[in-house]
Amino acid sequence: MAAHQLQENYRNLENDYFLYEGKPILKSVRLKIAKYSLHKAALRIENQRLRRIEVDALEEDEQVIKALDNQQNYNISLAQFADPSGITRGVPSPDNKLFATAGGSGECRVWDIETTQELLCLKGHLGKCHSIAFHPQSTLTLPYDSQANIASASADLSIKLWRLQLNDDNEEQKQQHITLKGHEDRVNQVMYHQLGTQILSVSYDKTWKMWDIETQQELLTQTGHSRAVYSCSLHPDGSLFFTGDLGGQGMLWDLRTGKGILPISGHVKGILCSDFNQNGYHLVTGGDENNIRIWDIRRGAHLYKIPAHLKLISSLKCYDGKFILSASYDGTIKFWNARDFQLSKTYDQPDEKINSVHLANQYMVSTTIDRKFVVWK
Repeated sequence: MAAHQLQENYRNLENDYFLYEGKPILKSVRLKIAKYSLHKAALRIENQRLRRIEVDALEEDEQVIKALDNQQNYNISLAQFADPSGITRGVPSPDNKLFATAGGSGECRVWDIETTQELLCLKGHLGKCHSIAFHPQSTLTLPYDSQANIASASADLSIKLWRLQLNDDNEEQKQQHITLKGHEDRVNQVMYHQLGTQILSVSYDKTWKMWDIETQQELLTQTGHSRAVYSCSLHPDGSLFFTGDLGGQGMLWDLRTGKGILPISGHVKGILCSDFNQNGYHLVTGGDENNIRIWDIRRGAHLYKIPAHLKLISSLKCYDGKFILSASYDGTIKFWNARDFQLSKTYDQPDEKINSVHLANQYMVSTTIDRKFVVWK
């Protein structure tokens, strides 16, 4: 009888949910995200419905081809050495006029894209800086003296929030920052939620966290990965959050409920980069196995595998639901049709390991681990 009861207890334990008690503010944050995402989803679905009525499939294919044709003539315009210990990541500002780099020296810098002139150097991290991000309203409506303009993440286990004091001669004010600490290992990536009031981060400690900017509180620590979490991306509606680890496992999380809703299994090596298509139902992932994988999150299924590069894929970005931009340690940047997943154009940076690439108006900006970024025009 005792053995039977013990087995029953074990079965009950296996079926139990292991829950972490959230802070009171977390509920209100989830409600705000739910309201925002439902509104965004309704607009997106309505726009897609109208587009299906007004634009036939052939015309839509022609629009994608035209968008890709506009990406066929980039040439290297300028190159700039940005950090003595190499660049780990770069990102354009929301107005596409500035470019921020995260450096191996622990310093972050902000540059003018058109001239590659250094405008700001942010010093504060004690270790290698792995990620940098602009607030969604930085350079648009957010005041430059707000300490939420830029977020950076480092091997010193911290996230720092910075002002964007470009024209201030007071060096002390330029370097003022807010430090968020909570991760137990290096922070691999940091990004702002579209609301602009929360930050999401992933770490080598196998967790991801959500932070509140205004109160500087850690709102949530989410476990679930068995290996270091390296990649993350946000759904365009702001409702879902993808995390990918170095074991090749991914998970799609619902930020409104806190639940993991879709495991992503198929990569045989680490997931290093990811992005959502603006159509709202395709997720794009890449990493150590040199392939780009397309996932249909409506069906919870793997849709397509692209044998894309000869070495690891370091960067993936989806643009306008029309094309995918990828970069690799094989020294190439590639444009892919987002409808049929065929290669459209390849750009070469021979013998260079490219670790990020972005479009910014008429420019394309790539960063490499050999200390420089390149502006294509």
